[in-house]
Amino acid sequence: MKIESTLSKIFLLFLSLCFAFALLEAASRMYLHFAPEPVFRKYGSLNQLYSRYGKNNLQQTYSPHRYLGFYPTPNFQKGLDKHNSLGFRGDEIELKKKDGVFRIACLGGSTTYGMTEDYREAYPYQLERYLHENGYPQVEVINAGAGMYTSWETLINFQFRLLELEPDLIIVYHAINDVYPRIVWPPSAYRADNSGARIVNVSPMKMPPIWHYSTFLRMFAVRAGLAESHGSLDWNLVERPPSFYAGLHRMLYRQNRYPADIFLKVPASKMLEENRPIYFESNLKSLIAIAQANDVKVVFVTFAYSPFFDDPAISCRENQKAIEEHNEIVRGFSDRAYVHDFAKAMSVNKEYYQDGYHFTPAGEIKRAQLIGDYLAENNLLD
Repeated sequence: MKIESTLSKIFLLFLSLCFAFALLEAASRMYLHFAPEPVFRKYGSLNQLYSRYGKNNLQQTYSPHRYLGFYPTPNFQKGLDKHNSLGFRGDEIELKKKDGVFRIACLGGSTTYGMTEDYREAYPYQLERYLHENGYPQVEVINAGAGMYTSWETLINFQFRLLELEPDLIIVYHAINDVYPRIVWPPSAYRADNSGARIVNVSPMKMPPIWHYSTFLRMFAVRAGLAESHGSLDWNLVERPPSFYAGLHRMLYRQNRYPADIFLKVPASKMLEENRPIYFESNLKSLIAIAQANDVKVVFVTFAYSPFFDDPAISCRENQKAIEEHNEIVRGFSDRAYVHDFAKAMSVNKEYYQDGYHFTPAGEIKRAQLIGDYLAENNLLD
């Protein structure tokens, strides 16, 4: 009797848990069905995204590219955001530069592309507006940034997508995205082709593991940083080799569990010490050489962040030290290129930052003003 009673209790508990999970699953699906589009795109499964938008109409912010891996989807439009037909965030531009136009291209990662919903709030657009208002109506500014781009992608982006647009000047803003490829192990994985941090993704829109089919579990995991959104770059267009640990490093910090896993034996600080920013420096050297060969002025801008945020990208000491290492490399190019020490000029006031390193609309305006003033003061707009 005792055994039967225990089994009955276990069975009832199991049924109760199943019923509770079913309620949570139903509630999650209903919430997601009526959620705003950005929420639906973030938490929706691949099948849910296909069901709502169709395989041919599911417009992603980024698309595969034969040499870059991925780039901003040409003619993308969502709400107040858009890309032009060439795959640059912003309004349409002519391939052939008009006489009298001074064309600037802003290169970098998401901190250049911008994390605002309106493309007009990103700093390249604000820079053009600011320069027009201050006596430089001939200036045209192209937003050539893209989320997750490193100096590797920027080098290729400049060579294959920007040179034909005949830019007169480029503004290059990099650091944090080049820190992540250094958090790889063993040291032999740290290579000039960045193969220790990225590999080719040959199957865009890949199918998820079975537990992702639960809307409740998937939403919980994405929100907790335990899984990638099915609509994200990391899920669809970027693959990581086993040697890449920057993602784990960031996740453990967010969960207050660092150090754990490999970092108990090899701290991230040791990885960064072993894997010096030699390829960051090499990529910038190559960028200067290509620019000079094509009579393009180069302006490097040091990387600014606010320490008053808890995002591990900029809050942990090892990343802060690495960012400063990259900024010092940028400052070291002052004999070969123009260097604006934006990291020292920009305020760390929280009102200018979303997360400590991506800017709010107010931050983007301030940034455009500082960079615009630097260009004007150094007579770089002629």
